[in-house]
Amino acid sequence: MAKLQPFWAGLLMGVGLSLALGAGLVQGARTKGITVMVERRWVEEAVAQEVERTIQRELPVLLRQVEQEAPSKVAGAVSQRLDQLTIDLGWGAVKLPEPLKKQVEGGVTEAVSAGLKAGLQAVPTDQIASRVAGGAPRIVDRLTDVLGAQRLQVKVAGLSLPLRIHAQ
Repeated sequence: MAKLQPFWAGLLMGVGLSLALGAGLVQGARTKGITVMVERRWVEEAVAQEVERTIQRELPVLLRQVEQEAPSKVAGAVSQRLDQLTIDLGWGAVKLPEPLKKQVEGGVTEAVSAGLKAGLQAVPTDQIASRVAGGAPRIVDRLTDVLGAQRLQVKVAGLSLPLRIHAQ
């Protein structure tokens, strides 16, 4: 029995030290919080890739939408102007005849449509995407500022700990 006393004393001391160390770590985490370090270069690359993919995907859709909607909107505006137009014949004013009005509207619609088609096909979406994605460092700077100003909390084993995200 005498040989077991040092064993139990050592075990009790080890458990006690482990509990004290654990309590100290938990208290330190509660006051100082948890800091997650993120490699800035990785975040910049991820942001640049996502921005570039999104622009390459969405810009052509937007341009097609403009190509489809703009001619009818321009034709509507031209139609309103033509409704107000009168031709002065010297002996009186006459409104533009309806067939002529329709012909002018059709011509404007065709011209706008052709011009947009030619112009929008020349839009360098890949170059625009690359150029905007080149701004990733500024986006990450802003993201870092926003995250640094936030009071984030994470719950771990019932404890609410402050969380900081730091890009380096």
